[in-house]
Amino acid sequence: MLPERTGSMAITLRNKKVEEDIREIGRQTGEGPSAVIARAVAAERERLDAERKQRKEERLKRIDAFIATLPVFTDEERKAMWDTLEDLYDEWGLPK
Repeated sequence: MLPERTGSMAITLRNKKVEEDIREIGRQTGEGPSAVIARAVAAERERLDAERKQRKEERLKRIDAFIATLPVFTDEERKAMWDTLEDLYDEWGLPK
């Protein structure tokens, strides 16, 4: 694993339209280019985090819905399953 770099890193924008947009936003908000970019990056990170959280919640709901469809075994049924497994395998887990 590489150590995390500290300090600043220069970024060159080659897209004139993006550069103009950053400067225009900065004029309107009174911010420099770095502050405009930092705010945009923070907003995007927040959006991605919210999206990831929503996908996680949806996945958990689908898991819960699936689990709700599974039968709930009685103690008697559980014992019968374990007894069957005991009949199928020896003490080393090998088929009898």
